[in-house]
Amino acid sequence: NGLNRFEGGGFVRYHYDAANPEGISSNSIQRLLVDSKGILWITTRGGGLNRHDPAKDRFIHFMRRDGLPSNVVYSVLEDASGDLW
Repeated sequence: NGLNRFEGGGFVRYHYDAANPEGISSNSIQRLLVDSKGILWITTRGGGLNRHDPAKDRFIHFMRRDGLPSNVVYSVLEDASGDLW
């Protein structure tokens, strides 16, 4: 049902909005990964892979059209050299 982030005294909620191209791409969140550089990656069921840009509080989407085999992404892993799988 979207992504919720606790911030001090409350939550920031991110929900899919088709009218917002910089919003999260799906409400069906599968897994979260904070990589070795501190970047938050979000896998979704149907919305591909999202990377959160905290400076602009937006999401960058990686979808099937960008080379993913599917828009259903169950997991993401980081190897010892910092590459994502």
